Amino acid sequence: MKKRFIYLCLALVSIGFLFVSCSDDNEDDNQTMRTYIMLFPWTGDETSDVGLFYYFKENINEVEYAIEDQKGLNRERVLVYLQTTKSTATLYEIVFQNGVASLKTLKEYPDVNCAEQGTISRVLNDVQSFAPANEYALMLGAHGCGWTYVNDWNNYPFNARMRMFTDKNRNPVTRFSHTAGGDASTRFLGSSTTKKYEIDVEMLADEIRRAGMHLRYILFDICYMGNIETAYALRKVTDYIIASPSEIMSYGMPYRSMWKYLTGNINFDGACKSFYEFYRNYSFPYGCLVTINCSEVDQMVSLMKRINQTYHFDALQRKNVQALDGYSQIGEETIFFDFEDYVNHLVTDEALLTEYRQEMKRLVPYYYTTNELPTNLPGYLTHYPVKQFSGLSISDPSNHVVAIRGLQKTGWYQATH
Repeated sequence: MKKRFIYLCLALVSIGFLFVSCSDDNEDDNQTMRTYIMLFPWTGDETSDVGLFYYFKENINEVEYAIEDQKGLNRERVLVYLQTTKSTATLYEIVFQNGVASLKTLKEYPDVNCAEQGTISRVLNDVQSFAPANEYALMLGAHGCGWTYVNDWNNYPFNARMRMFTDKNRNPVTRFSHTAGGDASTRFLGSSTTKKYEIDVEMLADEIRRAGMHLRYILFDICYMGNIETAYALRKVTDYIIASPSEIMSYGMPYRSMWKYLTGNINFDGACKSFYEFYRNYSFPYGCLVTINCSEVDQMVSLMKRINQTYHFDALQRKNVQALDGYSQIGEETIFFDFEDYVNHLVTDEALLTEYRQEMKRLVPYYYTTNELPTNLPGYLTHYPVKQFSGLSISDPSNHVVAIRGLQKTGWYQATH
């Protein structure tokens, strides 16, 4: 009798666990697996220039088409922050109903500027409130110029405006480089024509931390963000970075073809290859995209610190290192060099080079480039050959005045020298 009672109790406990387990599974089925944030700050000026606004609307439309193509979102949500004027913005959600994806307004932001401290973190907090999820990913569209600091540019950013949409004969075109041309296109995540709307990468990292958010990836639909200095600054707030070490055409990411790789079971290789295939067949067939594994950045820091303690770069070799920008097109020094090609010209020890290359494969597991890359720096679209490409740029060998002023302020440089 006592044994029978014990067996009965055990059976009831087992059934109880089964019901709890089933209940947990049901809750998980209804919980948002991942929320994607598309963040589009103001990129125009304070008068009539709207910057990349209409390209951003195209990007949003492509995502809507992609969601319709895959017949909805599976336990995922997409929120869009779009700066609609210099001082107003709207937070939308892309919803899917009756086979159609459309924008649903969640919140209006009056008198807002993403360059002001606390704005981006407020938006990210709102995203977490409206669409709580197990995981988040950020897609960011803007102008950009790598790690460089706005105050280190003499002419920033006033040379871009007249250069943005002309060809080599100064005829207007509809789709051109995100960089907006000249030294005006910076990484400060905002406008190409006024300093008021610019953000440092370090500030972006601080805003993500302030929101208590860690991202699965950051996709930079922005020029020149695939550099080791930026990866170092963001390594603690995201697992991966998807970015270009060079310029990106103003069309931006081909979201409709890339979307299936950026969502669900994320396929970073597929995303980068999809970008490459699109631009390989584009009317301006230039572009590169890479994936950076941020968990490997500190390993590369340790390795480069050892290298820098042993070797000093021969300035006469600078002209032989692969450039990944078009500054030479306007008679200026290169800022962004191919990382591995730089190390090949720096290190002579084969064992150390092998160690570096193995680490580089872990740091940048996926990368694709066309044989030529675009630049709008002369004020019209041109291109330059790519003979060496490791997927990541570095500015250590640069003699550009902006690099001289700013490089030693970066966390990367301080950690490796």
